[in-house]
Amino acid sequence: VEMNIRGKNGKIITFGRFDDILRSPVYCGYIESEKLLGKGKIVKAQFDGLVGKDIFDRVQAILNGDKRDLKPKNKELYPLDGMILCEQCGRPIHGDAPTDGSGKNIARYYCRGGKKCGHGYKSAKTDVIHDVFEDFLQDICPTDGTKRLFKEILKRTAAKKLDNVNDELKKNRAAETKLDDERTSTLRKFVNNSIEEGDKNALISKIDEERLELRSERVELERQQALNETTIEYVCNFMDKPAKLWRDADLESKQALQKLMFPSGLHIDLKAKKCRTADLSPLFSVIANKKAPEGGNSDTMVISAGVEPALSG
Repeated sequence: VEMNIRGKNGKIITFGRFDDILRSPVYCGYIESEKLLGKGKIVKAQFDGLVGKDIFDRVQAILNGDKRDLKPKNKELYPLDGMILCEQCGRPIHGDAPTDGSGKNIARYYCRGGKKCGHGYKSAKTDVIHDVFEDFLQDICPTDGTKRLFKEILKRTAAKKLDNVNDELKKNRAAETKLDDERTSTLRKFVNNSIEEGDKNALISKIDEERLELRSERVELERQQALNETTIEYVCNFMDKPAKLWRDADLESKQALQKLMFPSGLHIDLKAKKCRTADLSPLFSVIANKKAPEGGNSDTMVISAGVEPALSG
């Protein structure tokens, strides 16, 4: 729309038509014939192309998701960019916000598999895909073994950190006691006329500033010291809800959680608005799908068995 590119009929060409043009080898002087050459094979034609073959190949790499050129400008809008895969062709699905006919930018996820994908150029709005993804996460939780392991690690880490905090508190209190002694000594010197009032005030002011810093450090250390069993239980319970954890996290945390749960990516059917995965991390398991009718089979996912890691010792 912005480039005002029009077809033979004088109308602005659609994004799908523009994609077909970019994928057509005839524009670089090559032709393809699936019957004669086989699928995906091209041969040099007896005419020159509008662009060189090297440029055409680079464009195909970008369209097929093999280059970083497809990374969205606003990553916050597309946390699933590149992690979700097309159910039809297996290529990474990327986020983009092209201008529609009314001139508005609509954030969407796109599969750019084109003809190689077998279903053309498909897309879905980001909020729809995010809802589908969150619904999918509702049926996933850490395995019992993962929760036990996580809780044990959390306890040990908390205990170790608590020891460090206690050591720091001791140092903090010792430093504060030393400053109190210095303050008392300074006042005695002033009373005994060993120092002038100006020197006394400067020393007292310096000591009070240092005590204020130590007090601030102590408050933070005591806050860390408050970590207890209730806090650990809360964290573990929160861990049981991957959908809420993903929804409330920042971009970096979302992507880390996605990689942890779906190390090989997550397949999404853009048309049916469904998720599938056979590569769920063994740290997680699938809850019985509540949405499936009694006695029926849900086709929203391929369930892989959860593996419970054993605790050390």
